[in-house]
Amino acid sequence: MNPFDDDTAQFLVLRNAELQHSLWPVFAEVPEGWEIRLPASPRAEALAFVEREWTDLRPLSAR
Repeated sequence: MNPFDDDTAQFLVLRNAELQHSLWPVFAEVPEGWEIRLPASPRAEALAFVEREWTDLRPLSAR
C-alpha cells in the first residue's frame, strides 16, 4: 500500500516557500525547504486542513 493513501496513518501537512501544501507521513523525514503547518494528525483531518488553507493552487511565483 502507498503510505500516502493509508487512512489509518498519521500525517503532517507541509508547506513550501511557494505556499504549496503536501500531506506527509509522520515516519518520513521532512524535505528541505518545507515547514510543518499541521502536526501529526489523522489523514482525514490533514486533508481537511489542506482544503481549508490551500485555496489558490498556483505557486506564489505564478500569482
